[in-house]
Amino acid sequence: MVNAASCGVTDPNALWLQAPVGAQANFTGSIADVFSCLASGLGTQGCGEEHQLEAFELALLGSSPSIGNAAQIAMLRPSAYLGLVFLSDEDDCLAAGNDGMFGDSPARTA
Repeated sequence: MVNAASCGVTDPNALWLQAPVGAQANFTGSIADVFSCLASGLGTQGCGEEHQLEAFELALLGSSPSIGNAAQIAMLRPSAYLGLVFLSDEDDCLAAGNDGMFGDSPARTA
């Protein structure tokens, strides 16, 4: 996470915020304040062709359901709840993976 330490994240290797019951959280202060700080750099100056839902899929699964790195696999824990928050000023503009708009990717199909 970019600038995570300045927002109160205590683990330099943290990929997500966690506060396990009976164990120490990987951040200091309230989770609302830490999340607000981490999200403060978001803006509306990026590409207008936003793919929020596909970004979620790629973040958790990689480019196909059978591919994923160790961090992606670790995120999907049977004992953990998963909450997704989408902050956007536009509708999802999902396009087929190989529609030519973003170039061909042999590992992904529509």
